[in-house]
Amino acid sequence: MFHHQEDEKTTKQIAEFMNRVSVEVTPKSFAKLPQALNEYLMPETSVYITHLQGSFLADTAGAATKILEQGFRPICHIGARNLRSETELDEGLAQMNAAGVRDILLLAGGGDGKTSPYQDSLAVLESGKLEKYQLNSVGFAGHPEGNPATTLEKTRDSLRIKAEYAKSNPRDYYLITQFCFTADPVLNWWKQTREQIPFWNSLHIGIPGVTNSASLLRHATNCGVGASISFLKNNGGFLRRFFMNDITAPGKLIRDLAAARLNSALEGEVSLHFFPLGAFTRTTAWMRSVQSNHYKLHRKKGILVHTPS
Repeated sequence: MFHHQEDEKTTKQIAEFMNRVSVEVTPKSFAKLPQALNEYLMPETSVYITHLQGSFLADTAGAATKILEQGFRPICHIGARNLRSETELDEGLAQMNAAGVRDILLLAGGGDGKTSPYQDSLAVLESGKLEKYQLNSVGFAGHPEGNPATTLEKTRDSLRIKAEYAKSNPRDYYLITQFCFTADPVLNWWKQTREQIPFWNSLHIGIPGVTNSASLLRHATNCGVGASISFLKNNGGFLRRFFMNDITAPGKLIRDLAAARLNSALEGEVSLHFFPLGAFTRTTAWMRSVQSNHYKLHRKKGILVHTPS
């Protein structure tokens, strides 16, 4: 009886998470989708559009415009170091504003910054350009396992400065994390962040998509997801799955986060953000299976969908 009640609570919490998910696309991957987004996503899903090194902010804004036309909420990445000029930022923001896009995720960006007037997200904030446009929300990056580009102390100071900026420029603000494979790094980092900087109360937790082990490890290595990589390599069977190119799913992570939420170990306004990692169709099919309650709780895998992923 006890386990049945616990499973019911867990299932309810998973449903709460999955009813407010977001997912990420690149402008190129979005353009290549053979069908409209409503064939992949539940209504009102938020869709982030990347602004990667070597790409143009206009491409991000253009994809966002089409996503908005399809009835979904677009959120545009702005990678500070990926911008080539102040004009590119101005024109990109103006393009978003004219189309009715009101939400951005402001990042340092993966570029080396040699051709950009902005070396980090704080430089964009300090430019005052965001105040010229209508924005409902601004997100910033969170790094539960540290940021390979800087120190933990500098990262924490950056979050303090961003909190002060947010207090002076009322909008919705939140932190969104890089993806992890286990819950503990996120839980520990979020608890410390809220204790040290009480302003931060809204968190979007990065979830790795449903992809093969080789792709997962490659993306994790590129993103500096250190402790989670160590966990995977030490977790029985990972290397076997890696060499077999086996498919991995985030069921255990999501179930562990649901348990943490129920145990009051994950507080604040929390939602999940999926990184498809090159497997948008497979990831969104898995998401919809869980959203439609076509799954069962599983001791080892956490969530096991009824239909093939």
